[in-house]
Amino acid sequence: MDEKYVLVYHAPEPDRLLRLQDALEGDAIVPGFSMSVVELFEEWDF
Repeated sequence: MDEKYVLVYHAPEPDRLLRLQDALEGDAIVPGFSMSVVELFEEWDF
């Protein structure tokens, strides 16, 4: 199984590594946005 993660960038270098159990937050860029990382990797059913 492939390892799944998200790198969060606020500069040219990543400053956070999020794993499946974490949540991606919008911070000051998209205030109020929050999505679990696991949702980003779910298969879409069209």
